[in-house]
Amino acid sequence: MSMTVNTALEIAEIFAAYSVITLLLPHIVIGKSVHFKNKYERFMLYTMCGNFYVMNLVYLLELLHISHKITLIAGTVIPLAFIKIKLEKIPFGEKLSRRWEWLRKFTGGQLKVKAYREQGKEERSARNKKLFKKAFKLVFSNIPEVLLILGIVASTFYTFGTNLFTDYGYKLSDIVVHNAWINQLGENDIFTRGIYPYGFHNMLYYMHEVFGFDTYVLLRLMNLIMITWTALLLLCFLELLCKSRFIPFLGVYGYVLFDFLESAGYIRFCGPLPQEYSVLFVLPTVYCAFAYFREQRREDNGCAARRSYKYLGGYVISFSMTLSTHFYATIATGIFIVAIAIGFIVWFIRWEYFKKLVISSILAVVIAVLPMGVAYATGTELEGSLKWAINVMTGAPIVAGDEQIVIEADENHEPLFEYNQRILHDVFGVKNSTSQAFVATIRQELDVTLINTNFFWIYALMLSFPLTAILGVFYMLTKTGDKMYGAVLLSNGLNMIFMTMLLCSFDFRLPQLMDQSRTCVFFSLTMCGGIALFVDAVLNLICSRFYKKHLLNIVSFAIVVALLAASLTTGYIRKPIKVQGFESNDAILCLTRIIRDCKDNTWTICAAIDEGRMVYEHGYFYELIDLLRGMEFVGSAGWVRIPTETVFFFVEKYPIDYNPVTYPMSGTSISKEYAAMPLPLGNSRSVYQAQNRWICMSRYYYWAETFMSLYPNEMTVYYESDKFICYRVEQNTYRLFNFAIDYGYNIPDDLRIGGE
Repeated sequence: MSMTVNTALEIAEIFAAYSVITLLLPHIVIGKSVHFKNKYERFMLYTMCGNFYVMNLVYLLELLHISHKITLIAGTVIPLAFIKIKLEKIPFGEKLSRRWEWLRKFTGGQLKVKAYREQGKEERSARNKKLFKKAFKLVFSNIPEVLLILGIVASTFYTFGTNLFTDYGYKLSDIVVHNAWINQLGENDIFTRGIYPYGFHNMLYYMHEVFGFDTYVLLRLMNLIMITWTALLLLCFLELLCKSRFIPFLGVYGYVLFDFLESAGYIRFCGPLPQEYSVLFVLPTVYCAFAYFREQRREDNGCAARRSYKYLGGYVISFSMTLSTHFYATIATGIFIVAIAIGFIVWFIRWEYFKKLVISSILAVVIAVLPMGVAYATGTELEGSLKWAINVMTGAPIVAGDEQIVIEADENHEPLFEYNQRILHDVFGVKNSTSQAFVATIRQELDVTLINTNFFWIYALMLSFPLTAILGVFYMLTKTGDKMYGAVLLSNGLNMIFMTMLLCSFDFRLPQLMDQSRTCVFFSLTMCGGIALFVDAVLNLICSRFYKKHLLNIVSFAIVVALLAASLTTGYIRKPIKVQGFESNDAILCLTRIIRDCKDNTWTICAAIDEGRMVYEHGYFYELIDLLRGMEFVGSAGWVRIPTETVFFFVEKYPIDYNPVTYPMSGTSISKEYAAMPLPLGNSRSVYQAQNRWICMSRYYYWAETFMSLYPNEMTVYYESDKFICYRVEQNTYRLFNFAIDYGYNIPDDLRIGGE
């Protein structure tokens, strides 16, 4: 099977497994209890419940040190079955008695299988027909939406999935670290490097244990599922808030397809990381807050449905997951919540509203922090990057090695805003006035970091932020206006203004809660949603004057189709992400074949460093630098033995730019010149970066060729391409090879400088 076909099948399997967790299981358990909700609310609710349950189930089992495939499955099936029985008031005892009676008759020969099947045949047939009609009606009555949703999925696959078929390795350096943490969950060792939000790790570990996916496969491909779910949740969010039927698609296509965002807003989705996974829970939290105010107001006006508590429950679990996956998501969500508090100030200042929302927020924080608090109370320290994030948020000096990086002013120690005024005056011709410099600084930051278009459209987008808030105030003050809709618009407008200030916090000497690259990830999502709401509000304002019920939907559909057609015909669509993997394609392909073809725990891979995390539960790993150092200065007198039946040696004939550090000789092959250079000092990544990688791979290659010449029957070529070669050694585990030899480029003992 080719790697392309294998990758496509793995994506389909992961997509299906994640759908089971986040859609199918919640539907089975609570589907009948939320029958009043529409399809978009259901999708959002199911996603929240599925993620929340899995994350906290793994937390519980890990802290009890009993996490295993069996306990994970039992912890899923038994409690969820109990919840379903309670919610639907299923007469479990009666059904159990009936099943027992059927079993008694069947074992006693009184009932045949064929007869039993015939008894329920008509009932099952009627149920299947009803289900088919319902599904057909749902699709047939929403053909435009179905086609546009398929277009969204296709766009995400085109933009974010193409790279998965051209570069097989990890695309971000942090993934190797997270790979190790997920592996440790299999040993019931959570927080192995210190306290850190483990929601993302818990989900991938659950999928690995329950569905059998290799962790390295999930970390290669899961980002495509993450961005697809993010786009669909953005669609649900907008469909639930907008007045028009199709403008929400404008915001989603702007997020995943139209070429107006700078790469900082989406490039980190080239690989799965906790921060990008946390993006899933920002908009559901915000929507539940909106829905709570709406339902509470209805209840105040006499509605007896009492649904506000259900939305508060959704708010609690979704907000807690922002904290359980990445603290920066909590900051971005918190900023939006502040905007909502201002937008709904008329209701928020009332004690009943204020009390419930504040208590819910505290409860969400407690739920998220509780597992980490338990670990901290038992002596586990904070993880290093968490300390770094806290320093960024508090403005404390950021320690990097022995240096302190203090970000306060430019290199000439001029106050930054005044410095920007001078630069803007010199370069852009802006007069040295505070207001003009303020606007120009914002425009400059949006242009450089977030928006990829000309100045006119940047200023237009900037103008839409306050205009959205103004339109919200207009809707709230107009007698015939929808006050809740107006509060939503005001909140979204304020959020975009707040996020703009966060993006420019360095320029304006404001507290820098997040660095710009991370701010862009969250801002790009909420900005696309905010712009769609602004367009929706304008269209609603115009179309409402004509008192045509379907005019708004017709116009919105025409706008979306026209923009899609214009973008596709003019080429104004985003190019697929292209990020080089941290491992060569041949290494991943070879590793995949070894895992598929060889019996587990009978083989060892000797390679650079990253593959050591990937072979978990299948084989063993021996690091390349340890092999080379094991025969340095001693030659054949050294001692390097690897105690497995089979050993694979991964050699790059054309070393890659690792981590990614370029080198003037990048793209060239290994050589005797590099092999003659001294082995690099140090450990970990630095040994395999730049010139060091060429030295290691050159030494490694000539060692392998020499060893194969000595043992031609035992050492063979397992896989070879123009840029990569994998050698295989078969050995008797009772009489192991000593891989230490004098291969001509290592320094033997008699040439050691300075004797001993």
